[in-house]
Amino acid sequence: MKPVLVVLVLAAIGLGIFVWTRQPKDIPDLPLTSPDGQAVTLSKVAGNRDALAVFFMNDMLGKHVAGMVSALVPQHGKQLAIFGVLMQGDAALAGSLQAELGLQFPTYLLDLQRDPYAFNAFADAVGERFGSQSGVRSGTVVVLDPQRKALFYGSGEDVKQLPEKLKALGF
Repeated sequence: MKPVLVVLVLAAIGLGIFVWTRQPKDIPDLPLTSPDGQAVTLSKVAGNRDALAVFFMNDMLGKHVAGMVSALVPQHGKQLAIFGVLMQGDAALAGSLQAELGLQFPTYLLDLQRDPYAFNAFADAVGERFGSQSGVRSGTVVVLDPQRKALFYGSGEDVKQLPEKLKALGF
């Protein structure tokens, strides 16, 4: 009877550790700059709403995914704070790409001048949460709750599933 009890206790401890390590972690905040040069953060842009951030560069895939997300604004824009994060360039480029692509959401520049380590911490946390080695790159969409717990991560082809994933999340 004692060996069975020991095995059960060890199994319970192992299961507890597994569950504890799989808990959603807070995703670090990101420093952003608005097209008019105002310093903001991801949390400030999202406010008290769930946030859908599309990360892109001035490349074909990033622009394509930003366009896909823009098409979701009429349906989900009241429930979600939807915005774009330009990963390189300057704040003026973020604004001009928003206009050029006809995006229905605001765009911000990832401001690594204020915190050069912030993006790596953000990308690592998102990658760890979803078991992705690639983390966040151009064409990535991340949905966060107001406490910055990651609810969805999609990159490249995965973004095609975004409408179904949003529906499954209750949006």
